[in-house]
Amino acid sequence: MSEEKTTGRKFSAYIVKQFRNRNIFVFLFFLILSAFLWFLNFVNKEHNSSIEIPYKFENLPYKAKFSSENATNLTVLIHGHGYNILREKIETVRLPVIIDLANKENPVVFNSCDYNPDKSFILTKELIPYLSRRFGSNIQIRGVKPDTLFFDMAESFSKKVPVIFNADYIIDPNFLLNGEIVLNPDSVFVYGPKHIIDTISKVYCDNSDLENIGDNHIKEVKLKYVRNLSYSKYKILINFPVEKYTEASINIAVVAANFPDSLDYQLIPNRVNIYYKVPLSLFDKIDTLNFEAVADYKTEKNKLISVNVVSVNPYLEITKVNPFNVGFILKRKSNND
Repeated sequence: MSEEKTTGRKFSAYIVKQFRNRNIFVFLFFLILSAFLWFLNFVNKEHNSSIEIPYKFENLPYKAKFSSENATNLTVLIHGHGYNILREKIETVRLPVIIDLANKENPVVFNSCDYNPDKSFILTKELIPYLSRRFGSNIQIRGVKPDTLFFDMAESFSKKVPVIFNADYIIDPNFLLNGEIVLNPDSVFVYGPKHIIDTISKVYCDNSDLENIGDNHIKEVKLKYVRNLSYSKYKILINFPVEKYTEASINIAVVAANFPDSLDYQLIPNRVNIYYKVPLSLFDKIDTLNFEAVADYKTEKNKLISVNVVSVNPYLEITKVNPFNVGFILKRKSNND
């Protein structure tokens, strides 16, 4: 038997012997108890610590560009109870703090660099209100590192362009649109390099769905991001002129189309009932001139022609047509015609 195997067996026997000794269990019990008591003492006392937080700027001034020399994270010096600090430390997904430079409640001042007119800087102590909202009232912020963030102030060109709204929206089932959708503002200034500005003729609203447009009919919508461009406004208000509706019906004559010129014809029946939704303010203004009902002979099938009904008023919604199909009688024209 080799010397290595002998040594291994002796060590294993020693370990087994120690575990059979009750004193080792007493020692482990008090070691775990001490660690637990230390943990309780830690979480119930206040401590100073630091934590790394990613950050992101929104609504930068049109000439400002975030400098690549800045750190990707802010080191935030915090003070609070151990359990609050521990909770922040073990957080696995750390979302960036959003710093909105258009926020007038917590303004951030851009300062010029004396040594470089193409650069400006902000003091990170001005970001503490944003960080405080991130951590909540249980954590106090004692400082932020680095104390300065730099921005490159590049030459920029501008142009005023219209805002285009083409996003999806859903009107509350109890309401109808009654008027043109109004954008405020309907145009913005765009800022950026000349070779990009020259290609921009319009900007679009962010393609996010808008739902339940009814009593709350004024919505705030972001403008779609374009790389290396900034706007005089990043959000606009959209007014959807909706109102509650009532249901009504009307009886109108059907117009025949594309019947053979060599034959006389008669539609059976020659009138249809149209059921529709109408905004309350338009109810008394609707008459037969708001609708068209056409029976096109080219759509004939099995001696029936479907009636195509349209509303010339875009703010009416047709719900039902009765009858949906009409019949017809053809006969030769008399020689007296």
